[in-house]
Amino acid sequence: MIEYSVYMTTNHLSKDEGAKAYAAAQIREKLGTDKFVAHVARHNSVFSKGTIKGVLADVACCVREQLLNGNKVQLEGLGTFGLLSLAQRRVVWCRLLR
Repeated sequence: MIEYSVYMTTNHLSKDEGAKAYAAAQIREKLGTDKFVAHVARHNSVFSKGTIKGVLADVACCVREQLLNGNKVQLEGLGTFGLLSLAQRRVVWCRLLR
């Protein structure tokens, strides 16, 4: 279950508005590669931890390669990976604040 904390903050882009409530997900634990691989292997996997770790390493390498080639990678159930310029990030951030 995801636990949230609520905090009050003002919009740095519009100082005239009052503070608003925002939710932030609480992180219980940060899983490193080895711990995550062990978790996956415990799910009745027929693959060894070494195989799982190797597949993850290959996926990371190939995603990086595709991003450097200017492509976006969409892995259903996992996420979409793409590059944004700093200016584009600011636009996305502004949209999230409104």
